[in-house]
Amino acid sequence: MVLLVFAAVAAIVVYLPMGEVQPIDREEQGESNVPEVAASADVEDELLSPFKDSQLERARARAQETLDRFSAMQDHVEVNMLGSHEVNTRYRSILDRADQGDIYFADRAFDQALEAYEVATEELQAYITDMDRRFDELMVAANEKLDERDEDAARQLFNEAGDVKPLDVQVQAGLRRVQLLPEVNRLLRESRRAVLREEWREAASFLEQARNKDPLTKGLASLGQEIQEAIRERDFNDKISRAHAALAAGDFNGAESLFNEALQETPESSAAQTGLQQTARARTRSQIEQLRLDALEREARLDMEGALTLYDQALEIDRSLQFARDGRQRVIAIVSVMRSMNRFMSDPGILSSDEEFTAAQEVLTTAEEHRNFSADYDELLGNFSTLLQEAAIELPLVLLSDNATEISVTTVGVLGVFERHEVLLRPGRYEIVGSSDGCVDVRKTITVRPGMEPISVVCDDPI
Repeated sequence: MVLLVFAAVAAIVVYLPMGEVQPIDREEQGESNVPEVAASADVEDELLSPFKDSQLERARARAQETLDRFSAMQDHVEVNMLGSHEVNTRYRSILDRADQGDIYFADRAFDQALEAYEVATEELQAYITDMDRRFDELMVAANEKLDERDEDAARQLFNEAGDVKPLDVQVQAGLRRVQLLPEVNRLLRESRRAVLREEWREAASFLEQARNKDPLTKGLASLGQEIQEAIRERDFNDKISRAHAALAAGDFNGAESLFNEALQETPESSAAQTGLQQTARARTRSQIEQLRLDALEREARLDMEGALTLYDQALEIDRSLQFARDGRQRVIAIVSVMRSMNRFMSDPGILSSDEEFTAAQEVLTTAEEHRNFSADYDELLGNFSTLLQEAAIELPLVLLSDNATEISVTTVGVLGVFERHEVLLRPGRYEIVGSSDGCVDVRKTITVRPGMEPISVVCDDPI
């Protein structure tokens, strides 16, 4: 109290106008010292009352301000039902402290009221902070159990979080997910079982049903990716298998198309890349084999020009193809020998010439090397061989003349003059010349064949 008096006096002295404070001369006033002191005390009380009122007003304002902050936090707690539905001892003690502040406030003990309000406000702020933290901890734990699909633990934790914040929408949403959990768990079990059976489409169907039930279920994405990867792998392997089946069946276009599709899906697939290479090689082998077969078929029909063209096409693909090289040489040799045989077959008469006959026999020897080449060839060879056999048999030829004409026969020479002469000749074409002095020579070309009638040669045309 003394300090307050001194402070008040000092304040009064400070705020008086300078030069107005005069020292009091107690002897001039004619008053004793005691009354003088008493008079001074009365003056001090009068001077301190406004100051006290000012202090009280400031204390009241500060207390009111703190109370307003407290009331706002109290509204937040009660509107949100922050804490348990039941009586909360901690919250009640905070309210009791605030109520004590109200008592101080009503008694105009504003400093005490301020102190009570400030403590209550700090405790209420701590209470709100603790409730928020507790709620967050419970929600994290509840969601973890929900992610683990532990129905009972998740329900208990969400209910505990509901005791802290009964009106929070997250709690209600969590409890709704807990209600769906048994069915979600069943669908996921079915999906897993289908995965083990490698029934991927069925697994995907169960997973989609679980996603429709609760899209927030943890693990849906990874399981879905696993199933889709398995489906893609199965489809990929099936595509590769179908491509190889097409390749084995000789469907090169189909195989190539499937391998390309697989490669587009999985560019780094060695199986698809190898399949394409195998397809290309198989296609080439098939083309070459078809050329070989077609060439042999042409040869069998004695279409040597066509066969030669096909062998040349095969060699354009691969110059090292031995069958094409051999086939080409064979075709050229057969074409040559066939041309020779056909020349004699088309004009057997030339076989009367020893030179031509010898050449024909050489052709026959060469042609025999290709016997059994084809039915048409063997038929030609047989006819040619028969022709030469017949051409080797000498046949009798009777010549009639006038005993004055000199007769000569090609390949035989001069026979002289005679009326009748028989000579043995191989079948073929001959020229008979008759000469006689004073007459024009007679020339006759005949073809010797079995059962010929006699030939008359007489020069009777004078020069």
